[in-house]
Amino acid sequence: MVFGITWLGVPAYIAGLALLLGRPLLARLSAQPQDPYRPSLSGAGDCKPVADALGDHTDKAKILERVFVAAVGKRQEHHWGTVTPRFGPVESAVCLAKDKWRVRVEGWLNDAVVPGEGWDVVPLSKCEARKEICVWCPEAGTPRTETPWGAPPGDSGFENTYWVEYVGPRTGGLKRRAGPFG
Repeated sequence: MVFGITWLGVPAYIAGLALLLGRPLLARLSAQPQDPYRPSLSGAGDCKPVADALGDHTDKAKILERVFVAAVGKRQEHHWGTVTPRFGPVESAVCLAKDKWRVRVEGWLNDAVVPGEGWDVVPLSKCEARKEICVWCPEAGTPRTETPWGAPPGDSGFENTYWVEYVGPRTGGLKRRAGPFG
C-alpha cells in the first residue's frame, strides 16, 4: 500500500492471536488455573456421580454367558465344551472359566458337562457379573424363569435391545438364541 499499511497487518494479526489464546494457554500450563478456566479444565468434581454409577473399575468388562441347557435329550456342543442333559427335579449349574471369560451352564443336577480345551471348572461364586448374555434353544421352549440364578434379563439396558438367532457347525442343527445385546 501507499503508506505501508500491509506491513502493519502481520504484526497486528500475531498480537491478536496472542491476546486471544494467551490466557487459556497460560491457564493450561499453570498448576493452579485462575478463574474462569479452573473448573472447565480440571473437571474433577463433574465426573464423580457418573463414575460412582459405573461401579468398580474391575467390574465394567465382566460379562457372564448363561447357557440354559436345552431339554432335547441329546449331547449339545458349544464353544466352551459339551453338555449332555440328564433331566431331574433338581436344578444345578456348572461354572466354567477361561482367562477372564465366564460361562454358567444352567441345567440339572446330573448333567454331564465336559469343558473344552483351555476351559476349567471353577466354583459357582466365580460366575457373577452385572451383565449377562443368555443362550438357549428356542425349539426346546422359552428359558426357565424360575431358577436359583433368577430370570434371564429382558433387555440390555440400552435404548435398543436385540436377540440373535443362529445355527452353526456346533449347534447340531438346533437353532439357538442369544442376547440381550444393545
